[in-house]
Amino acid sequence: MHTLAMFIEPGVEAGGWGGEGVLVGRRGANESFLRALVSHADVARFMFFIGEQAQRPAVETFIASLGNVDPQRIVIAHRLDLPDLLAAGEVSVIHHESHWGWFFDLVALRDAYAPSHVPVTGQIHSLSYPRMLESYVRGYLQPPSMGDAVFCSSEAGRMALDQSLEVVKECAAARGWQTPPMDFERALIPLGIDIDALTDSAAALPRSQMRARLGIDENALVLLCLGRFSEYDKMDLFPLVRVFSRLLNLTPRRDIHLVLAGARQGTGTPEMVKLWADALGVQDRVHLVIDFPVAEKGAWLAASDVFLSPSDNVQETFGLAVIEAMAMGLPVVVSDFDGYRDTVPVDVGWRVPTAMEADLSVLQQWGLSLYERPLHLLLGQGTSVDPQALLSTLLHVCSDAGERQNRARLAKAHATNYAWSAIIPRYE
Repeated sequence: MHTLAMFIEPGVEAGGWGGEGVLVGRRGANESFLRALVSHADVARFMFFIGEQAQRPAVETFIASLGNVDPQRIVIAHRLDLPDLLAAGEVSVIHHESHWGWFFDLVALRDAYAPSHVPVTGQIHSLSYPRMLESYVRGYLQPPSMGDAVFCSSEAGRMALDQSLEVVKECAAARGWQTPPMDFERALIPLGIDIDALTDSAAALPRSQMRARLGIDENALVLLCLGRFSEYDKMDLFPLVRVFSRLLNLTPRRDIHLVLAGARQGTGTPEMVKLWADALGVQDRVHLVIDFPVAEKGAWLAASDVFLSPSDNVQETFGLAVIEAMAMGLPVVVSDFDGYRDTVPVDVGWRVPTAMEADLSVLQQWGLSLYERPLHLLLGQGTSVDPQALLSTLLHVCSDAGERQNRARLAKAHATNYAWSAIIPRYE
């Protein structure tokens, strides 16, 4: 029986739900991936490994939420059982939701207990945490082999991983340590989306109803920027609001609105953005939607006309929200940055020129001593999305309805490539 084993992180409920009940970033991607695996993968049995028994009720609740699934197909086991299960040949593949941390420990465990090769796989997400380098050092002590793999959701992500491993290798060589080869496969496979869930959301909450919540007229042109409110870990919204204010000044006869929607993530950013909109005199055209239920995501997308994501943060390895927007038939305007170069072809959406202006030589000296959020903020503030180019793009997008419709059609067709039913076989 083919068995796929997976760790369920301690302190994080099955599928990635955190204590605050809002899914963002890596946790949201992992929850969606786990559901898609159970739904679409040709796997006879899943083993979900928990770190302590207190996790079991939450994992059982998650399994029940999957719906019509054979209860014999999913087994909950304790991590203490993994060595014996490997020795007995009960595990076919071990997949970890990350490519670092326990990924290399699982390789060591496999090498110690499995009588034959059991592939270990991992997944990249954000690659901007300095402590990853410490994990890579440990990885060179027990390196993955050619039969193992790390799934890279974008070419930019794969390049960052390769360069980071090379940095560790060069530092080790400078100290006289010859590291073994890291021969595991770097498989370029994107994340996927649940298109049915998005369309169901839009059907349950009509466009007119969502706009009415914000007092937006049915005939207005709505620009939506959806992402967590964090200039540390997502994007700086203040330049966007400023560009939007200039857009309104140049189009005084158009009824254009900007909706900023996402999770607060423990910040005071929404209130700061509101003050900024007030100062620019566009408070009646900028709308904040904070910590909305995930079941409303498709509805907010369907209630909009254009999707914006001028991300300027080094955490943006992929960008699921852009794919989801395209799946709902929205033309997209994004920064020409990282994973967006893979997901948004130039004939499908608009990519705005972006430049890195941070003094990396200074950050290399003392950046590792910072907390990660300030480090991300410095890197993000050193990355600029060209404001004049963004304004010019938005002027074009808002004035040419025919082009919007054409790009929307192309975007929707492109997004079908990211349906989980098409993506999961590539992982298999």
